[in-house]
Amino acid sequence: METNELDGQGFGVTLTLRQTPATHSDWMALVQRLQRAFREAGLTRWHWVVEWQRRGTPHLHLAVYAPEGWESPISD
Repeated sequence: METNELDGQGFGVTLTLRQTPATHSDWMALVQRLQRAFREAGLTRWHWVVEWQRRGTPHLHLAVYAPEGWESPISD
């Protein structure tokens, strides 16, 4: 898909985990829960980069996209 064909609203998000996941399986479970939450919130696509901090904890930089007219399921 060409970038000029992308539609929707884009958001930049940064997430830092307080605690380092104990195992790779724990980390993957968190990633899968995050993806499920994105789908359930109605987001259409996402891309992220994981930056591993010196203490070994993942720090995520994300670009997430929602369809035009999307309203966040999180109330103010």
